[in-house]
Amino acid sequence: MPKPKGTSKSSSISDKKSTSKGKSPSKKGRKGKKGKKSKKEKSKIKVYQAKDVFLMIRRKKTTIFTDAKDNTTVKELKQMIEGILKVRPRDQQVYNKENVLMLDDKQLQDYGITMSSAKAQQPAQLGLATRLESGEFEELDLTPYSSPPDLPDVMKAAEPANGQEQVA
Repeated sequence: MPKPKGTSKSSSISDKKSTSKGKSPSKKGRKGKKGKKSKKEKSKIKVYQAKDVFLMIRRKKTTIFTDAKDNTTVKELKQMIEGILKVRPRDQQVYNKENVLMLDDKQLQDYGITMSSAKAQQPAQLGLATRLESGEFEELDLTPYSSPPDLPDVMKAAEPANGQEQVA
């Protein structure tokens, strides 16, 4: 005997509605009122948030200023440098402020580069050496910044002692 049209569809729809009610978990049990977490749940969740660090990377007469997160690995930093200098990461060596070679799998914070030590107004200084055509790495060379020449004696004598201009 053939089934009448439309009856099988309506019965399957009503079955779906009844089963969906029983499966949905209660939102109140998870987050409390209005989706906010309770104090107990907040104290259980401690997620580390990476902080920005500011870097000054020097090689010979080149200085690169950049920023990164303190949980950035040295390998990721080398990839950033590759984007700027077009030198492959395997052809780079990065040194910290004590001129110690930094390992690729370590994070910047492992070398003491944190938000408190690498600020925008005083970035952490890193050294960079690249591989020579012979296959060896060059020595770390940080060319010192130039300093202005000493004042001539004529200008030194013209400075007033009390900070006010002298009238002749």
